[in-house]
Amino acid sequence: MNNRMLQHSQVATRKLFSVSCTIARH
Repeated sequence: MNNRMLQHSQVATRKLFSVSCTIARH
């Protein structure tokens, strides 16, 4: 697996998690 791809996936997951938390709060 590409290290860059893994990093990108991690960032995407973090963003999604952040959005989920924001939606849950509202």
